Amino acid sequence: MAHEESDFPRKVADIENVWITMLDGCRLAARLWLPEGAEQKPVPAILEYIPYRKRDFMRRRDESMHPWFAGHGYAAVRVDMRGSGESDGILHDEYLQQEQDDALEVIAWIARQQWCSGAVGMMGKSWGAYNSLQVAARRPPALKAIVAVMGTDDRFAECIHFSGGCLLNDSFWWGTIMQIFNARPPDPAIVGERWREMWLERLKAERFWPEIWTMKAGSRRTRSYSPACISRIARIATHRLWSQCRDPSSPPSGGLSRSCRAIVTSNSRS
Repeated sequence: MAHEESDFPRKVADIENVWITMLDGCRLAARLWLPEGAEQKPVPAILEYIPYRKRDFMRRRDESMHPWFAGHGYAAVRVDMRGSGESDGILHDEYLQQEQDDALEVIAWIARQQWCSGAVGMMGKSWGAYNSLQVAARRPPALKAIVAVMGTDDRFAECIHFSGGCLLNDSFWWGTIMQIFNARPPDPAIVGERWREMWLERLKAERFWPEIWTMKAGSRRTRSYSPACISRIARIATHRLWSQCRDPSSPPSGGLSRSCRAIVTSNSRS
């Protein structure tokens, strides 16, 4: 539920959409919540940078959180990444170099605005946590702090796709959800008559993301385990998912090599 302005120490201006233009001409769509008087007395900004469509899918959640920041003296900036929502371009995969490069430009753009003090924080959960960590590692000058919830800096050890380098079943259900997000059209109320052209461009460029992630599973740590070992681990993971084992601390690891047992035990703790 959205907060009422009267709940906050400061009044809030809600700006439905602004365009942030990248150096290559691509425009990213952003929604702003600004505390009253920020243009006269600049404030720090908080950026959330994710691909989850600010106009529909995340709208209610955004409106329950970002106005609170603005009402307490921060500029809140919610950006749809390149190729998502009303932003230009194509979203080819997660955590790409392009995603980070765009984030660096977004942070610099925010820091230059009249309502910003020049200090920017970045926050997020899951995808937004991962890219907060990745962008912070690039050390943009205006980025002063991050809040990363449910994220990691070691994707092969601790992310939804891989655990200890092994491909997890979560890649498949999560990948299909992203297919649904990516197949939605941009909002004509924001992008105008070019919505259909943008939509068709995205559909034509779309790939099956679980396939991309399956191919990545053969890199780094997974190379040290045989296909038979990885297949056995996948079957155990499936069994654990659907049978809801009574004792999660005792995974059904019988018949596995020592290295395989170590991975299954690690999975059960994550």
